[in-house]
Amino acid sequence: MAYQQPFYDHKLISRRFLRRTILISILVIGLLAMLIVRLVNLQVHEHERYQTLATHNQISLLPLPPTRGLIYDRNGILLADNQPIYNLEVIPERIADMQEFITHLQHYVTINDDDLQAFKRILRQYRPYDSVPLKLNLAEEEVAALSVDLHQWDGVQIKARLNRYYPFNHSFAHILGYVGRIDEQELRQLDPVNYRATNFVGKVGVEKFYEDTLHGKIGFEEMGVA
Repeated sequence: MAYQQPFYDHKLISRRFLRRTILISILVIGLLAMLIVRLVNLQVHEHERYQTLATHNQISLLPLPPTRGLIYDRNGILLADNQPIYNLEVIPERIADMQEFITHLQHYVTINDDDLQAFKRILRQYRPYDSVPLKLNLAEEEVAALSVDLHQWDGVQIKARLNRYYPFNHSFAHILGYVGRIDEQELRQLDPVNYRATNFVGKVGVEKFYEDTLHGKIGFEEMGVA
């Protein structure tokens, strides 16, 4: 029996190859078009949204306490002023063991039970990454002692704040009143947003009656987040 060579239809094979090439080309062009549409949508239509999200991931808003308003008499004499003091503040989220940290910190500054109770109370109105005051009105010797080793603690800083000062001492206390640390009851009544960075509130007298005006509105500072 004679051997017969297989018959090849070159035209048929060419047509099949051409159809497959066209289908693949259409598929590639379609995918490329979808990619271009998606890129245009991200870069043009949703650019502002994603830019805002990216900014929020890089920027943290830290609350800034407002400067308490001054009080004058009708003759323009200053009756209630603000003076700078230094406070020791910590960011709880960056402290691994708060109790151990406070114990170690007591080698540098005196932290009594009142300071600890006030610190724990204030923690309830602050977010974990906010700066919370632990010790108020540091003495110059305490600031100097802390500054030497401050770099060893992450999330610990000495901040200059303004403290209420009455030039005439107790002479007008019955009228002016005074300010004091925010207590539990006041904490429930005050605006948690506007008082996030505030530790003191008017207790009696003019300081309390005009609290809304004297306190002012909270500010915010943008800080880059690594």
